[in-house]
Amino acid sequence: MKRTLLSAAALLLSLSLHAYPMPRENDFLNQKIADVKVMTMDGQWTTLSSLFKGKPILISPIYTRCPKACSVITAGLESSIAELGKPGEDFTVVTFSFDHHDQASDLQNFASRWEMDNDNWRIISSDSVGVQTLLGSLDFHYDYDSISGQYEHPNIVIMLSTSGRIMQYIYGMTPKPRDLKLAALNAKREQTTLGVVEGLYLKCFQYNPATKTYMIDWSFLIQLSAGLIMMAFGCAFVLKYFFLPIPKASVNNPAGEGSPSNEDQ
Repeated sequence: MKRTLLSAAALLLSLSLHAYPMPRENDFLNQKIADVKVMTMDGQWTTLSSLFKGKPILISPIYTRCPKACSVITAGLESSIAELGKPGEDFTVVTFSFDHHDQASDLQNFASRWEMDNDNWRIISSDSVGVQTLLGSLDFHYDYDSISGQYEHPNIVIMLSTSGRIMQYIYGMTPKPRDLKLAALNAKREQTTLGVVEGLYLKCFQYNPATKTYMIDWSFLIQLSAGLIMMAFGCAFVLKYFFLPIPKASVNNPAGEGSPSNEDQ
């Protein structure tokens, strides 16, 4: 608990040190993102919506010339996804370079460095208008330093539903695997009903806007435990009094208990 609070405090402090505004979650959650035209690493142009494969999409805004932070973000994301399995199982990943100067070769080099398969994990970019339109619909802001030619930007990935709605902002250099899993399950609910196990797992956690992470929902677990205990007692009662045979009284009673003696006769 102490570690979680310290991590949250460090996250909030780091966010407050930058000039760019952070996403206004209350205004943008459940909103559809702009379906802009994007350039793939093959140099082909298509619409963003064409990349959806019936699964939630995790979009990671970076720029390929980033000297450090973007590589750290991508490495952290790769590590977290590896703990869950691989891209494409619960969601697909789209790395979006918001540097409109990027060419297909820049995307290819970045994809090769991180071994993206260009199917379950893609990298795309867009022109100046497309970049600003998409980032505006995500409420993702950055600062550009014209002297160094570098961008300052928040370390965020965004989970989108299968229809392109913003379901969760996930903060930090290395997203927690549990946060990715829960965000994907939450996004998946838009299209289909979760199974019993997945639905129960999702209910065991609750998103905390203060710490910007999922935390165990103890109130639900207590209610669930109490319900299971009551159910166990109920099943035991039904089995005992309605299904299990009742022992018959013994035929041979002990002497002197309930049967007349020879002297009485």
